[in-house]
Amino acid sequence: MLIYPIAQSTDGKLDWINEIRNRIPPLTNDIDGRWPLLLWRIMPIAQINKDVTEMLLIRGLVPALPLDRSSINAAQVLQTAGAPVVLTAGSGAGSIWPYNLEQDRTKWAYRFHDQNPRQNEIPIPTRFSGWSIAATTIKTTLQSFREAGVIVDATWLDYEGLPFQSKYSDATRSLNGQNFLPAESMTSPKAFTRYTRQLWITLVSTYIAAPIREIYPSVSVTNWLAVLSLPGFPVISWYEYPLPMVGPNLFTSTNPVAYGIDTAFNARAKLNGMSTQRDVDRIYTEILLRQVSADSYARNRIAPELEQTAWIARWVRDNQSKLTPMMSRSAYREALRHLWLRGVDAMEIFSPVRKGYEDLAIQEVEDASTIFNEMLAYEEFLSPGTVLNYRYRISNQKPVLWSGMKLENQAIMRATSLSGKLESVTVDPWSDSKITLEAPDFGATYFLFRDPGQKIRIQKIQ
Repeated sequence: MLIYPIAQSTDGKLDWINEIRNRIPPLTNDIDGRWPLLLWRIMPIAQINKDVTEMLLIRGLVPALPLDRSSINAAQVLQTAGAPVVLTAGSGAGSIWPYNLEQDRTKWAYRFHDQNPRQNEIPIPTRFSGWSIAATTIKTTLQSFREAGVIVDATWLDYEGLPFQSKYSDATRSLNGQNFLPAESMTSPKAFTRYTRQLWITLVSTYIAAPIREIYPSVSVTNWLAVLSLPGFPVISWYEYPLPMVGPNLFTSTNPVAYGIDTAFNARAKLNGMSTQRDVDRIYTEILLRQVSADSYARNRIAPELEQTAWIARWVRDNQSKLTPMMSRSAYREALRHLWLRGVDAMEIFSPVRKGYEDLAIQEVEDASTIFNEMLAYEEFLSPGTVLNYRYRISNQKPVLWSGMKLENQAIMRATSLSGKLESVTVDPWSDSKITLEAPDFGATYFLFRDPGQKIRIQKIQ
């Protein structure tokens, strides 16, 4: 039987503070300087006080604050309680912010034969005056935080609209687009998408990340889907196309998305076929791991100085007209374990409250906190360790998922069967001595130690 989200009759409200306090236990492993899990805009900042902050922090959680002067008091509370101050801001999907900060539309809008007012509000990707205003606004806002004695630890942003989602058809139909866009970008939809994707990263890096780092030089800064993508091992979008090559920029962290989103599932299911919940879980597992894995592969090769901050969610509904099968909780928790063993440094929990599905929002936090606590037991590997496996495609012939990180003569590894029966996997962590690990249906974690004589000892932890 397939698992679907089940709506319940509710008022659409959720008391996050009491739900977290009552349902999520405190961590039993030391967070040891690691970023807490970020809660994305789940509670009004007026509810953030010392007791609430401490309650969240001992559970490995911290609330996100809007990048706005109204957050200064809450930021002071977090700082006093010893929690990191993480600010968030963004345009949201489909928004034309910050182009509309420039009131004079002639400075940024396409012109069309059709005088439809809505068409005449579509931005030309290469007109930057609105971005310049945004940079000044952000810089002034952060100066207010600094003057109030607030040290902002991170700005994890969500600018995901234009020009990332600019349309080739708008550029070609317009009367003036060709005057402001490179000729090569106008040759095909593919060329246009490549150009606007790369331009978008450059704009957010230049006009958003740069002014933030001017005010707070040591801040962690990233933006939604700001990933590194290499031609030989690209990051794959939700629509099954590879993202163009993007190299290092002014962000200090990348930001891949590991969502159990119906859009990606439906695109992938067309290719794989799907009949059972196990099939559903396998498709979602690949979707959750693929951006993190490809980005981690690229970072290790061309920008090892960058951290990786991953968005996570078990269920994200994009299609409002129909429900899509969702990932099982056990499979999602297993995927989270593997994400931590592929180079993730921090996680942002996406848990929007949808009327009738409030309990699923709480489950997102429960699952993330539970696995975070479990993986903190291996903290010595998570930050300095070397990722052992970036592959995420799951073979029908050998349906085993494995991940791991190693230090000089030690490694922590996780092996999981996705076939429903006991499998095995042969690995070579030090590239000189292959070993075989059992991969049970519920997964197993192994500690490996290589002694001076090159003999590998294996301890099954759980």
